[in-house]
Parts: sequence; C-alpha cells; structure tokens
Amino acid sequence: MNRSPRSQQKRAAILDAAGRLFCQHGLHLVSMDMVASEAGVSKQTVYSHFANKEALFVEAVGSKCVSNELMPEVLLRGHNVRDSLIAFGHSFRKLILSDDAVNIFRTCISCNDPQLATLFFEAGPLYVTGMLSTWLEQQKQQGLLCHPDSEQAALQLLLMWQGKERMQRELGLPFSHNDAEQAAWNLSCVDLFLAAATPPKI
Repeated sequence: MNRSPRSQQKRAAILDAAGRLFCQHGLHLVSMDMVASEAGVSKQTVYSHFANKEALFVEAVGSKCVSNELMPEVLLRGHNVRDSLIAFGHSFRKLILSDDAVNIFRTCISCNDPQLATLFFEAGPLYVTGMLSTWLEQQKQQGLLCHPDSEQAALQLLLMWQGKERMQRELGLPFSHNDAEQAAWNLSCVDLFLAAATPPKI
C-alpha cells in the first residue's frame, strides 16, 4: 500500500507511542485511546493503520527491529560470511541490550500473560531466528557453511551473542558500555561459530 508522507509520519508516531506504552504497561492495560492520545492522533487514525491492538503490538515490536537495523538487508552488506555475521551481530546486540527490549521482556514476565508472551515471542525472537536461519541455509546451499541444521545454528549463535550483558540488563545490574569490549564479544562469537560451521579446505 502506497502511503502519503503525512500518513507515514502518523503511522510512525503511532508505532513509537504504542512501543512506549506497551513497554510501560503491557498489552491489556493499554487501550487504543491511550495510543491515540500519546501519538497525537485520533483513534480513527489508529484503526485506519492497525486493525486491532494485537496487530499494533506485533508491528511495534517489529519496528524496534527495523529501528535497530536488524533486517535481512544487514546480512547482505558484508563481502563475505564473516563480515555479514559481524554486522548482524552488532545490530542484534544493540537491540537486545536496549531499554525498550529489556522493558518489554520484563513486562511479559511480570504480567504472566500467555497471549502477550506469544505475541512478543513470534514478533521478536522467532522472527529474528527465522531471518538468520534463512540466511544461514542459503550460505549452506552455496557451500559456504556446513552446519547440520540452520535453525539450530541460528539459535546457538543468537544465544552466544546475548552474552552476560543481557542477563545483567534483565536483572537491572550495571554492564559494560565499552564499544571495544562489545565489538570483541561479537567477533569472538562469530569466529567460534565459523570455526565449527566452515567447510574444511580440500
């Protein structure tokens, strides 16, 4: 659907407002009226972009991936497998260590709401895993990687990338913001993965 610049601006404002509210209050305590007020638009405008609150939540989570450059295009930037994974790992860690990602995760845990947890899991972790898994499978088909299962490989790499900093963030503990240390961890994860998944030279 082609949207005018004004319509795109309103949609972005709605997603931004919804993201803040969902992080603060969870799914059920947020109404479309609250989102409209926070975004500075009418409720009718909110519904013109999103059919219901659940659809808005999914889009709001997805928009966080986009704003942190966690998209399939990131994997196409590198000149080789290693460079592509380094770029993806940087974007992934930037997202999972952000205040928004940690807050929405805490909200899912504290609300003990299966619907909210399922929506978040599908729009966030499952989406990212699928994105990376698809790319890894493509590299495998081209003979550049030799891992046995692409989904499992994606999960293993994503969990390595989280590192201790993600747990520290979830617990509200201080963690290192040092760019050099963050980059070093990213590189070590990629190199460890490639040591196991790169085809042997003949």
